[in-house]
Amino acid sequence: MADFSDEEDRQLVQLAAVYEQAGRRIDWVSVEKDMRPSTWSATKLQQRIKTLKRRYGNNVLSFPPRYFRPPPHRAGLHLEAKAASTLRFSPSPHTISILSPQETYNATEGLFCLLTRRDVRASERQLNTGEITMAGVSMLIEEANIQLNDVFLDAGSGVGNVLAQIALQTQAFRVVGIEIQRDLAARGMELIASRASRFPHLLKISVVTADIRNIAEDSDTVISADPDSKLAQPSSLIRSATLLFCHDTCSKKMWFWQCVLCA
Repeated sequence: MADFSDEEDRQLVQLAAVYEQAGRRIDWVSVEKDMRPSTWSATKLQQRIKTLKRRYGNNVLSFPPRYFRPPPHRAGLHLEAKAASTLRFSPSPHTISILSPQETYNATEGLFCLLTRRDVRASERQLNTGEITMAGVSMLIEEANIQLNDVFLDAGSGVGNVLAQIALQTQAFRVVGIEIQRDLAARGMELIASRASRFPHLLKISVVTADIRNIAEDSDTVISADPDSKLAQPSSLIRSATLLFCHDTCSKKMWFWQCVLCA
């Protein structure tokens, strides 16, 4: 009989973690449908989790961090053939209270303090506009009024620090990032995954490694999967954001806003 692969174990643990975090009984039929590829029956999946629990304990959320990070050789689901891939966790039911701004700042600082200059050094020049401060993100959160069923999209998400803050500090159903630098996105998701057991809010985060120009008009992506959400149609919103910070049209208020957002 074939054994479960490392990637299958990762998928299974992440799916089971969503139910455990919510305090719900695992729906093994749904888990079977969510596995990609769907190789194992619901019964086999349940047996596998029992085996892993005997090894690591009954709390799935306390399993080793490697079960919550994407595999190094394959990032998961393809959004476009040979164009983009997804590093993701399953969206979490919202049964846990969001954190206060100060609690979020402390958690985010602790999460990304392990980053080094080598981690964030780009292999090629990117059109970066500066680092967004946590206080700036809090201002954005206050203005955006993010609700329970909303999807938050960050184009050019880098290591995912903004994604983490949005996931921790708001009720957003999903928090999606797009980052062209695959290694940078993977390193950020590795750090995020390492704290998912302590902060289950982070299970809401997905990162697409792609050029935004190649996926903005695609009708079959993780971004457009929730058509009723505020940020489910990125192309027009990204154009709006570009205009908002255009040097030729910014008012003093917009300049102040940009200065606050960027360190």
